[in-house]
Amino acid sequence: MNGITHFLVGIVIVLVVWHFFSDEWAEDKEWARRKVFSIKNRSVSIISILRIFITSIAAFFSHAIVDGFAIFTYHPWWDQYPLFNQISKPLMLIAAAIVAFFALNKDIRYAWGIIFSAAFDLWDFSTLNVIMTINPEFNLSPLYLHRFEWAFIDIFLSWAPNFYQEPLAILVEVVIIVLLLISWVILMKKWPLPENKQIQPRFSILIILYILFALWFALDSII
Repeated sequence: MNGITHFLVGIVIVLVVWHFFSDEWAEDKEWARRKVFSIKNRSVSIISILRIFITSIAAFFSHAIVDGFAIFTYHPWWDQYPLFNQISKPLMLIAAAIVAFFALNKDIRYAWGIIFSAAFDLWDFSTLNVIMTINPEFNLSPLYLHRFEWAFIDIFLSWAPNFYQEPLAILVEVVIIVLLLISWVILMKKWPLPENKQIQPRFSILIILYILFALWFALDSII
């Protein structure tokens, strides 16, 4: 699916993980509260590392599941329906940029869900494909992370019809995006992230956005 969908899934994962593995949950668990190291006079505990680890793994593999369900959405090859692609793809990229910018300005911890939810595309399309384009002799396709998506489809969705070539199926993803946005709003109110004592590194946010979307636009120009 499109980047905005992956980003929103990653954002929801952050809220869920920080809720179920909260500081209150760790209060009666000495091992979870144990300090591991310090950064700029700020102690980092096992629970902090655990939250980041679980969020990163969940967001990483969520890409395979979300892209697996993309068979129910409009997802054609780049040379098909060129006019529709020229309109829909930029709109989706702009929407993804707005979501990422808003989320990261609100709380830098959303970055863990956003970045790892995009890892498949950043590695397969913006790294491996770039290398193979520069040097066609390299066959790096066995290193594609999207093989997890293909495995998910083969195991769970082999029975399902494929709507990749149906432009109207883009409405399916639009509905999913709306539901994820609603979920984000509800969870922010029900399970808000605890106060972040770290200063929000807004310049770092701009760097993250630049890297992500520079790579995404590179993907569009190569494939």
